[in-house]
Amino acid sequence: MTDPIDRANDTAQFSNELALQQHLIDHALPAQQIVDGVVECIDCDDAIPADRLAALPKCVRCISCQTMHEIRERQ
Repeated sequence: MTDPIDRANDTAQFSNELALQQHLIDHALPAQQIVDGVVECIDCDDAIPADRLAALPKCVRCISCQTMHEIRERQ
């Protein structure tokens, strides 16, 4: 049997993740691709991690593609 505190913590975490996904969908830029509640990188179509979106809600690229994009811009 699981501890009631663990169950409450799991429920709160799940609720927070759903709220973050909904927030990202509600405030997505037109350039962001959202598929099944996940914001995808505009270059590689991989999911952009939630922690990156929390830090930079308007980002449209994953870290790898953003790095490559910045390198190409400098050349």
